[in-house]
Amino acid sequence: VDLGLARISVVFKATSREHRDAYAVLLREHPDVRFILEDDFARTSRRILGVTSGSRLQRLIKRRLFSEELQTFVVDDTLFVRSFSLASVASALASYPRALGFSLRLGETIRFCQPLGRPSTPPMLVHRDGSGDDEIVAAEWVGKDPDWGYPLEISSSVYRRAQLASLLRQVSFDSPSILEDALWKCRTAVEVSHPHLLCFRKPRAFSLPLN
Repeated sequence: VDLGLARISVVFKATSREHRDAYAVLLREHPDVRFILEDDFARTSRRILGVTSGSRLQRLIKRRLFSEELQTFVVDDTLFVRSFSLASVASALASYPRALGFSLRLGETIRFCQPLGRPSTPPMLVHRDGSGDDEIVAAEWVGKDPDWGYPLEISSSVYRRAQLASLLRQVSFDSPSILEDALWKCRTAVEVSHPHLLCFRKPRAFSLPLN
């Protein structure tokens, strides 16, 4: 409901003239969106996330060139099924520092892990803020079943940008799937300090099982 708060970047790779023409239409229809042609996925991703040295990061902050505090990942097979407020997501993360991130796809109705083909029982969901369909809850992810035990993913979650940039300094990747796998392997580095995830009780996004 407050999409204007976000700066949207779309990383794309056109492999044919038909694809290039289609993206040209999108560029004209969405002038407020930053479209970035992928040349090197890792370099492009790190540039968007501001992955840089500590001293350079401080200079960028002082010059107000690194002002976004949160980062949302979305992939092309994500479907948003309910509206939500970005401000409420940001407020929830600010007030709950032990939360690693805010998942837009988790919620009380998530009970089956499609990639593994088995049940995924929700953990205890603890009220944090809001009410009704806009209620925000917290859940412990450490040691839990998928999808609940999968804390770092790129389909539709919101993370603190500085923390995410710190993790990306430690890993190598060349595609979205390799990036997600690399983030999965980083989970042990944050399970003590950030053992919880936030989400709406009613999920906002759904990952279509198309691939």
